[in-house]
Amino acid sequence: MNLLIVDDEIYAIQGIIDGVDWSRLPELTVLTANSYAQALNHFVTEEIDILLCDIEMPYGSGLDLVEWVKEHH
Repeated sequence: MNLLIVDDEIYAIQGIIDGVDWSRLPELTVLTANSYAQALNHFVTEEIDILLCDIEMPYGSGLDLVEWVKEHH
């Protein structure tokens, strides 16, 4: 199972990663993206099961990303 965390602020992603005990979820692979474009690339190359996404990002919002995912997956 893959989790994709998307946020243009690296410290926000790091805070989420540091705040969760991932050892309790051994079947989960955590992927990260710092932009809308990087997130799209993950969706094209990986099977994403869970998306955790920031809403406000430059060059494509989290809402744009969710709309794209709904249309393509």
